[in-house]
Amino acid sequence: NWISSFTLINYIKMEEFKNQGLVDKYFEKSYGWAAFPKVGKFAFMVGVGGADGQVYVKKENGQVEQVGKSKLALVSGGWSHGITVFSEIIFFENEEAFHR
Repeated sequence: NWISSFTLINYIKMEEFKNQGLVDKYFEKSYGWAAFPKVGKFAFMVGVGGADGQVYVKKENGQVEQVGKSKLALVSGGWSHGITVFSEIIFFENEEAFHR
């Protein structure tokens, strides 16, 4: 089972994620995904951040349905400073990976 994640340096909307050729195969093959269109991170020595997102599954008929919401929390160590805003999407290969 695979869980794949893509991070884009700039904040974008869900439609823009779908319009990029880089992730087409994941939208086609995955059972579902969690999309975080706007992730914020602040760092001074230690980085912290987070985001609210939406969770989607693809039904057997191919229709996509939002089935819930999700939260993303980030913590990083090491020398860093600044503020970053980016978008992230996490794909789930199948129902088993989705429920992990």
